Amino acid sequence: MKKIFALIAPRDRIIRKKMLWGLVFAILTALSTIGLLCLSGWFITATGIAGLTIAATRVFDVFMPSAAIRFFALLRTGARYAERLVNHDATFMQSRGLRLQLFKTIAQRKSLRDLAMRPARLLHRLTGDIDSYELIYLKLIVPSIVALVAILTIIAVLSSVHLGLGLGFGLIVFATVIVFSCLSIKLDEKRSASLAIRRESLRTRVIALLSGQTDLVMNGCQQSFTSHVMNTEDSLATSDVSLKKRQLAIEAISGFVDKLIFVGLILSTILLYQYGLISLPLAVLSILAALTLYDLVKPLYQGCGEIGRYILALRRLSPFVEGESANSAKPREELPPCSYVAIADIKRASYEPQLPAVLNDIHFTVSSGEKIAFVGPNGAGKSSLISLFMTKDMIVEGKIAAIKAALLEQNTYIFHDTLHENLKLANVTASNDDMVEAMERAGLHDYLVNLKDGLYSSIGENQTGLSTGQARRFALARLFLQKRDLWLLDEPTENIDGGTARDILERMKHYGREKSWLLVTHLKREATCCDRIITLDHTRITGDYERSSENYQRVLESLREDNYDKHSM
Repeated sequence: MKKIFALIAPRDRIIRKKMLWGLVFAILTALSTIGLLCLSGWFITATGIAGLTIAATRVFDVFMPSAAIRFFALLRTGARYAERLVNHDATFMQSRGLRLQLFKTIAQRKSLRDLAMRPARLLHRLTGDIDSYELIYLKLIVPSIVALVAILTIIAVLSSVHLGLGLGFGLIVFATVIVFSCLSIKLDEKRSASLAIRRESLRTRVIALLSGQTDLVMNGCQQSFTSHVMNTEDSLATSDVSLKKRQLAIEAISGFVDKLIFVGLILSTILLYQYGLISLPLAVLSILAALTLYDLVKPLYQGCGEIGRYILALRRLSPFVEGESANSAKPREELPPCSYVAIADIKRASYEPQLPAVLNDIHFTVSSGEKIAFVGPNGAGKSSLISLFMTKDMIVEGKIAAIKAALLEQNTYIFHDTLHENLKLANVTASNDDMVEAMERAGLHDYLVNLKDGLYSSIGENQTGLSTGQARRFALARLFLQKRDLWLLDEPTENIDGGTARDILERMKHYGREKSWLLVTHLKREATCCDRIITLDHTRITGDYERSSENYQRVLESLREDNYDKHSM
């Protein structure tokens, strides 16, 4: 509950202030609506009665009530506009902060690694769950408080007319609101939560259908999978219609009960008027005051009908709240000023305490400008070791420290946006000149000058518009933009042709000659660029060889060759 409350209650002072003002404007809208109807009813009736006699017409003040009516009308319009503007702005600000926290947590938490393996589920967390979260304040919290204030205000108005009328009406209304709110929650909580889960499931299947069309066609499963998705969608639509019917039924019943209460109030005011306990204008005022109640309470019933979806979203998002630091990734330790740029003194490292170690007895140092290649069979722990020098989540017994590093992997992540925005991910302070220089250093000068919009040209999803080699060069441009003295390189020229690989390596050697490298590789062409080779096997270091040693050459010759190596021989 503490985590859920932390999600609902904003921690940012500006957002809290905006939400408070939004709530004030919502209450003002409700109060001005009540005041407008009450005063209008009283004024029309009192004016009609005053017109029956000439003497009453002369003393009756029409200016103050008419001015008050105009005031309430203008206040209602202005407050309504301000409430929409401020509340939605505050909600978007809070959800923006939550999305940022969600991204940070997913990037760090080991307990959410399975979400990264299921991108459709991750997408739903970023869209569906946060969309539901946005509605909690607008559809549940604000209507609840506004309904409470409206009921208390109407009770106060009726009690000022006749105490028994106000207290009796208030007791009946409170009982009705509580009963129908609980009924909405009871009938629709599980169903709305189930619909939210099934929407996520449908989205997952649709994404799987779109992304896996080739495999489905090759295996002859496209038609059956498509039919399954369509059936799921039809079932979801049927359930959604059923939920809407339930909600409409509750609204209809509550509306009918509200009309009965209203009729009872009319009869009560007529009796009180007949017995001379209240005047006719006050009787009309009481009736019109009660007339506003249903429209002010109706949003509360609608919000209660979706409470299952809201609770499900809060439960899913609560693990992302800051403060659950036990399972969060710890940033790697900054290295104090010394002659080394990186130090590893690891006894054991694993992703979970109960899981086998991915690294054991790892001890080495990296000097400024030194270039080290890590080689070994798959699963030896090379990539895990490199990841420890970034902000990766792993339980480490020992010490690992480094200066700030830049990472270049064999997988290039490019978003559907402009070149400028994609490059900005590497360095938000980089100027256009810096970006152009980085592109030229990476060998993309000709590509850039041929683009009509230059840096502001768009790149499609999945690197549309870039070849594999160009995409790798683009990743290299990002590396140059970061201007870090330690480079972490994870098979940077894997799966590209020999000529392109040779050019990329030459550019890395030229522009990174003063940088320190930690390079994971299976390729001879990459290891040749390094002054030192460290071999790993079964999570342990099995050798550490300088370029001048015979073992260095022996290990180098054991690595995989490719077209570049053959070309250079």
